[in-house]
Amino acid sequence: MAARVAVVWCAILVAAAHGCSSSGDGGGTADVAADVSADVAGDVSADVEPDMPSRDPATGDRPTPPDVAGEAAEAGEDAATDASGDATDAPEPPEPPEPPDAPDATDAGEDAPAGDAAEPDAAEPDAADAPDACVPACDGKACGANGCGGQCGSCDDGLGCTTDTCDAGECRNVPTSSPYCCEGPAQCDDGDPCTLDKCGDDLLCAYADIQGCCEADDACDLGACTTDTCAEGWCVHVATLGPGCCAGDVAAWRFDAGDDGWAFDNSQAAVGWRVASDRQAMSPPGALWYGNPATGDFDAGGVPHFGFAFGPEVQLPGGVGVLLTANVFMDTESSWNYDVLTIHVEAAGEDPVMVWQKPHYVVKEAFFPVIVRLDAFAGRKARIVLAFDTVDGTGNSGAGVFVDDVVVTSACEPTACGTDADCDDSVVMTEERCVAGACAFRVPAEAPAAGPWEW
Repeated sequence: MAARVAVVWCAILVAAAHGCSSSGDGGGTADVAADVSADVAGDVSADVEPDMPSRDPATGDRPTPPDVAGEAAEAGEDAATDASGDATDAPEPPEPPEPPDAPDATDAGEDAPAGDAAEPDAAEPDAADAPDACVPACDGKACGANGCGGQCGSCDDGLGCTTDTCDAGECRNVPTSSPYCCEGPAQCDDGDPCTLDKCGDDLLCAYADIQGCCEADDACDLGACTTDTCAEGWCVHVATLGPGCCAGDVAAWRFDAGDDGWAFDNSQAAVGWRVASDRQAMSPPGALWYGNPATGDFDAGGVPHFGFAFGPEVQLPGGVGVLLTANVFMDTESSWNYDVLTIHVEAAGEDPVMVWQKPHYVVKEAFFPVIVRLDAFAGRKARIVLAFDTVDGTGNSGAGVFVDDVVVTSACEPTACGTDADCDDSVVMTEERCVAGACAFRVPAEAPAAGPWEW
């Protein structure tokens, strides 16, 4: 009976609030109301016995009992009508909207009501069900399969003269048998004493002419002031010391009356080589100066810069010792790899050769002498070249570089020798040998002829 009373309360709530929550079997409110009307009718007629009214005093009849079942049924029908509305009067239902995108697993879990499990995302399987990631097995292997569909490494060394293979996890780079390929300089010997034969880092043979090398006497001819022969690829020049062949003072430039025929090429217009007569000089008033006249230093606004000073071409005597001297003043950074001053000799038709470079540390703000043997260039027309490079744009607040009294002289004596050591000219860019009692010189093809610059 209690259960049915609960159903009756539901019907009452339906009538009052136009709704009653579903019991979970999918039935609507109208169905519940209809069931309520039927149940109430039966229950009232069967279980409820109302109090009987008294007879009518006039007629002695009892009044007609009310139609409780009919009223209950009618009440149920009214409740159903109020809850669901008249089916014929209901408006057409609107078109259902497009279904929304399926929420991800996180949203589903957050939005699901308590007690309901969120549906798992079929596109993203649970991490526990995912297969383990493949770990490449490359320990101790330079090449070969890594067990995960890839390779542990490549054996390609980028060289065209090797055959590259992988053997049991180790690379094999074997030189090929091509005549242009090599493993050492012996395989590149072309039989020419005047070429430098080299096996390069790319395992290819490379050849370069050796400056001053010869294969016949006529390749060594310097003129009437020397007897010239070719011996073992070396030119040997013996001075004849005939009239006019040698003068002790070959050339001198003191810059007291201008540039003395020197030319200048500077990377910055405001700072570089020029003649100065109001600054430092070993023999006043003039000297070559690398600096900035507007500021008195050699700064160019914080940027690196460089320049060249080219001397006139002069004829050097042959078969004899030749000496270059100069006085140099440097108010620059002392370190050898910044504010670098170098001296070069450029013989006619040959590459320039660096014969002197600023030492690791120099005495600042004082003139010091530079002495260079030019025996390797004896008998040739050549010019002296000064080069200066700041390398960087900082530390350029000093007075710069001054060069004065550039002089070339000769003792007009043959360069006789007993051993190769007697011919050492202290120029790192040349090599020397004692051949038949006379010194012979040449420039190796691998020597950096112009130092860090080219002009």
